[in-house]
Amino acid sequence: MSKDELLKKLKSNDKQEIRDAILELEKYEESDVIKAIIDTIIENRAKQILNAGIDVLLNFKNKKDEIAKNAIKLIFTDSPKLRHAGIDLLISCGDYTIDILEEKILKNQDYNIRKYGLDVLKEIKTERSLELIEKLTNDENPNVKYSAIEFLMNFTKFRDKVIKILKNVLKNESFDNLYGATTIASTIIFGQFFDKTFIPILREKLKLVKDDLIKHWIYKILIYLKDIEIIEEAKENAKRVDMLNVIENDIELALNSK
Repeated sequence: MSKDELLKKLKSNDKQEIRDAILELEKYEESDVIKAIIDTIIENRAKQILNAGIDVLLNFKNKKDEIAKNAIKLIFTDSPKLRHAGIDLLISCGDYTIDILEEKILKNQDYNIRKYGLDVLKEIKTERSLELIEKLTNDENPNVKYSAIEFLMNFTKFRDKVIKILKNVLKNESFDNLYGATTIASTIIFGQFFDKTFIPILREKLKLVKDDLIKHWIYKILIYLKDIEIIEEAKENAKRVDMLNVIENDIELALNSK
């Protein structure tokens, strides 16, 4: 069956016929086919059509730029299944996705859309995707901002660049909410981004923070940075928030690590 005949079948009312046509279109890795498959997925939303369409597009080896350009439309639907499929397709396109993400998603006014962009970037794991994540560590929305910081853990192979990003994060962070403090601490500790230049910045932040529970997370970072001079005050603070056993465990782990 010719490409044009198969494309006509995508307008059928029979979902099984549409599915079969999509599967046959796999031998036509062309721009109009990619667009038609995505548009058909959005129009029909049936599971068998979605699965067939995604399978075909993931099997296409070329035209990654065209797939990314069309897959972006799935992100803007109101269907969680279609958005998830769009994220998978965009991830599969790798660096071909970056430019269109920056243009269509990361600058979008809806913070949920920007968050979907982060879900793509954290899986691409290239230096270009890290550069875009860095921009979002300054996002006005806390969910986007702290997700971007958390996803820095996916980029350990660019350790020096991540440390530079985290240093700027620490300088700009007000540490006025627990969500932010725990996210930053977890990123540094679990990502093992230990850099002594963080210590003076964090010590200055401690002077400004009033909340003892937020202080607790700053102390945790300092302990893993092996700032032994703050151990006693970290313990005193931990007593005030009933976390002494936690901080003592952190001290033991940090001081016995290489």
